[in-house]
Amino acid sequence: MTVSARIIKKIVFRIPIIVKSPIHIGSGIDDGITDLLVLKNEEGMPFIPATSLAGVLRQHIRNVCTEADADFLFGSRVTEQINQDGDCLYGQSRINIQDTMLERDENGKDSEEQSVRVVDSVAIDDITGVGIDGAKYDYEVVESGVTGMVKMEITERQTDCQQGDVLRLAKVLAGFFITGFQVGAMTSKGYGMIRCRDGNANLYYVFDFSEPNQFENWKQYINTSGKKLPDPNGRDGRNWHKGTENNFIPEDELCLDMYFDLKSSLLIRDYDCASDGIQAAQFQGQGNYVIPGTSLKGVFRHSAKHILQQCMTDEDKVISMLNDLMGYSNGKVGEEAKGQKSRLSIQEVHIDKYAVRAQKHTRNRIDRFTGETIQGALFTEEPIWKLKNQQDPIHIHLNVSRCTLADAGLLLIVMKGLWLGDIAIGGGKAIGRGILCGRKAKMQYKGWRIEIDGGKTLTIQGSRTDNGKEVPCEGEQCMTFMESCVQAIGGENNGR
Repeated sequence: MTVSARIIKKIVFRIPIIVKSPIHIGSGIDDGITDLLVLKNEEGMPFIPATSLAGVLRQHIRNVCTEADADFLFGSRVTEQINQDGDCLYGQSRINIQDTMLERDENGKDSEEQSVRVVDSVAIDDITGVGIDGAKYDYEVVESGVTGMVKMEITERQTDCQQGDVLRLAKVLAGFFITGFQVGAMTSKGYGMIRCRDGNANLYYVFDFSEPNQFENWKQYINTSGKKLPDPNGRDGRNWHKGTENNFIPEDELCLDMYFDLKSSLLIRDYDCASDGIQAAQFQGQGNYVIPGTSLKGVFRHSAKHILQQCMTDEDKVISMLNDLMGYSNGKVGEEAKGQKSRLSIQEVHIDKYAVRAQKHTRNRIDRFTGETIQGALFTEEPIWKLKNQQDPIHIHLNVSRCTLADAGLLLIVMKGLWLGDIAIGGGKAIGRGILCGRKAKMQYKGWRIEIDGGKTLTIQGSRTDNGKEVPCEGEQCMTFMESCVQAIGGENNGR
């Protein structure tokens, strides 16, 4: 059988993106001042390398479609050859992705000047709750609000018609940018979320060479060095396509959305934005107040460890389960390095600046022995407080891949602690800061969709998927399922 490699379609993507949470794509360079620098080009401008985008998109295609679709679109290690039936085996990649420059933010300012900043971080001791000596480090991030243009191109050849539907996969790729996805390092802490700036934008154009004038349009596109595509409103507008949302969630993935009121003040200290005699102010980003994913991840890990220690007698099993869920690293490099990526991902929280107010708070340090104020130890901080007419300003979203019943039960107990104000977040916990009040929650896991409403009376309702149909469930049934998750924590032999 004669096999033709003739090109029959070119699918060109032009996707305007916005960075929704800080991105860190490391360059591997330590300049002696900052421990981890972000990747920049020769002009000092940060960018998302094509390798990072390709890796993330390939994994999403594998999850949403099939392994064969991922190999077909992005290539595989098998050398391209022809089998006995004349079909072309997967080999060469059908997609070409360019580096994405992050040159300007929403205000049109160069990201080099405005949107690369240094974040200070420190490891916290699980027992004492204070910083570990010598464990302070800092790293650069590209700030949220920066924009860019993702450019990709898919080539479909005549033989590909026998292997897969290229247009179907193009539609799926566009959908990823509509819903958003994460790229770079520390994604489990909420970093690296990018999304299409306009959900109604035309995202890709199809040059179908079986249609009249399409080859001429392609030549014009080539002659402009890939800068000019046909007018979406012109006669070729029908060849422009929008993205559609991909809401695929695996059955064993837990999605949990929690909505809270701020019961007391909140302070995630940012020393760089402090001014006018203020030593520390609430962390900010993209014009709003922010609770970084790193802070939330630390709270969840510390609380989860305490809960597991109450449920299990074997400390090794506690550490094993915690590391399996939240990841770990032994801090070494080379052959001695050991670690595991976290299965728990927590998005950073953006708090509308109009839903809260910042208030200066001046305090004195107290001598613990005499009980008197320490001379010259007056300091001022600026935490935030919720305004009376605002509701549920704090929305925490997390998801767990390959989630077990015990994982789900553990996170439900942590949610209960936050809901009741038993677990605080941020700094100043000793003086009552960071206490939340639960208002509502939504959980999706193993076909269950459960909603908790904490209004005047607590109500629970939901549904579950049975043979492809969604069946409404009473609150008691939902409670029974959540209780089964909690009971799975100790296991058969580890419960006290």
